[in-house]
Amino acid sequence: MSDSIEEGPEEGKGCVRACLRGGEVMEFPSWFQRAIQRRLEYVTARIEQQPELRKYRAEEEKALRRYFPA
Repeated sequence: MSDSIEEGPEEGKGCVRACLRGGEVMEFPSWFQRAIQRRLEYVTARIEQQPELRKYRAEEEKALRRYFPA
């Protein structure tokens, strides 16, 4: 059994539930989910602005296309 995360209603509001090993369920309130999402978007935007990282992503894409042609 592996860990998983699912979204579901909590008294009419969205929430995120993490299903842990052993069947234990941990629920996160929607405000926490929004905070994590905002942070993820912020970090992603910063990464996308890094010119050196763009170079590495382009190299990675090129290599993947060689291995897995469309």
